[in-house]
This record gives sequence, C-alpha cells and structure tokens, in this order.
Amino acid sequence: MNITCDNCSYVMTLSAEEVRKIPPGKQASVVCPKCERKFSISLGKTDEKMKDAAKAKTPLASGEETQAIEKEIKDTKKESGANAAEDLFGFIEDEGPAKASKGKAGTSAGTASEKDTLDDMIGSDLYDASDKPFDFIEEEGKTALVCETDQKLKGPIVENLHLMEYHITEIENSRSALKKMRYHIYDVVVVNESFDTSSPDANVVLIYLERLSMSVRRDMFVAMLSNRFRTMDNMIALQKSVDIILNTKNIKDVGKILSRGVTDKDFFYRAFKDALLVGSS
Repeated sequence: MNITCDNCSYVMTLSAEEVRKIPPGKQASVVCPKCERKFSISLGKTDEKMKDAAKAKTPLASGEETQAIEKEIKDTKKESGANAAEDLFGFIEDEGPAKASKGKAGTSAGTASEKDTLDDMIGSDLYDASDKPFDFIEEEGKTALVCETDQKLKGPIVENLHLMEYHITEIENSRSALKKMRYHIYDVVVVNESFDTSSPDANVVLIYLERLSMSVRRDMFVAMLSNRFRTMDNMIALQKSVDIILNTKNIKDVGKILSRGVTDKDFFYRAFKDALLVGSS
C-alpha cells in the first residue's frame, strides 16, 4: 500500500502488516521520513478492500490503490488529529475524549496494559509529571539512564554512576526507555546490546539513539555493554553509533572506563561547542 506525503510528495510503502494495524473507521497519522511532518490517513471502503487484499496477500491494481489513497489524504487533511497515542509503526490512533481526560488527570503509568502503545505524544494536554522525574534537578545536575536487567551488571554501573554524582533512572524494558528519552536528554546512557531483545542488532533503544539528530546526540554519552566485542573497541563503537564499548568481563572497571570516556568526549567537543556559543551570541 503506497501513501504520499501531502507536504513534500514523498511516496512511502506500507507493508501488509502495517496496513492490518490501521483500525477501520479510525484516523491514523504517519510521519514522513523525508520532511518529518505528520499527516493523517484513514481506511475508506476502498482501503478496506486493500486491507482485505493485504490479509489475503493479493494486492490491488496500483491505479486503484493510488487513487484511493490520494482521496483519503485530501479528506483527512481537513480533520483535526486531537488526542492520540503513537504505536510502534508511527501510526496515531484517535483515542477519543475519554482517554484524553484520563491523560489530563495524570493517570498512573502502572495501570497501562500490554496493549498500550509505545509512548505518548509530547503534548501539553498529555503531560504527566511522572514521565519527567528530573524537573527538580538544578541546572548543572547530571542524569544517567541505565538499560540493564542483569543485577550483577547493573549493580556496579549504578554504584559508580552514583559516585560520579549522576541522578539515575533504571529501566526494565525498551518501551519505558524510549518514553523517558522523549521527555529528557540524558547526559549518560548505558545500554546492553541485548536489552529487551533476542537480537542485539534489533535493539530498539540503540536504533532510537542512532536516529537522533546530531545536535541532540552530541550532548549524550552512550556506552554499550556487550559480551561479543572488546572494551573500548573504537571501530565497533563507530559502527554501532555509540561512544564506547564495555565488555561485560570488565564490569568491575566500569567506573574508570565511563569516567575516561566522558572526559575524552568533553575534551573532543569543547572547541566545537565554544565555537557554537560564540556564533550564537
């Protein structure tokens, strides 16, 4: 199923699995990977045929598909996308006023079921103070995010980060990690390459960090825990888009390794950041 961005005319293709995730009769919002603008689509009668065809793995003719998508985009552009929640594929389902009112009242995140979406949109009407745990920290305060479930590894990491005077957030799954990072830019992120995934190459947290804009990413120090690569392997670090590799066998030296890595990065970017400050003044 092909859809066209109404802003830059970029054509995207939705897989059969993504088409099946669009609820009939509801709006969905897609983020254009080219201009990063969100636009709305919904399934009409023709699109329902397309959805059924996707289930049966028998695609419609390209002409019928294109005309249907263009018609739905024009119709949905006039409709507002008020309160919504974003899922793993970037779609935004209209949740209605009932759920929005719960968001305004600050419903506890602990009551969310497994069917809840990956993270909520960043909007003033959906603000929940529990999602921003560092509002109280002074301007110079340093924060760290630890994505590790093995207590034997997490214990030394948390202990040394405390000694380095970081305010720490400990995360148990990638869903929570992404939500926290949407609301706060952490100074240090320590993530195991196998965190909440069976495949290290499909680590959701690392993929999210890799896709951050450079203006945000350069202010973060990312350390990747691994039992495959040696500690401080710079070539692997470059390949994985992280700042340093830490082999799990060297976990006892995590404090020294992180301290050295953070210092080296600060020194490396010092002249560049000073130039940015001078240019902006």
